[in-house]
Amino acid sequence: MLMTLLTGCGTPGSNSVPCPAPPIVEYSPEFNAKLSEEIREICNDPKYEELCRALRDCYLLRIQIKSCEDKDK
Repeated sequence: MLMTLLTGCGTPGSNSVPCPAPPIVEYSPEFNAKLSEEIREICNDPKYEELCRALRDCYLLRIQIKSCEDKDK
């Protein structure tokens, strides 16, 4: 599923995100604080290197989508 979403983001070498983008779920500050704590804990363990890389990729994708939403306002 994630690969389907990523392949729709543009041609190779393209940094643009097609609009309209799907809405981003907004999390509470408490949720984000707990999530950050959990991610820091697991990402200090080398056996979770791939998981942490995927989480970083998802984070960057959220930033790109948010940027697209902000441009449409």
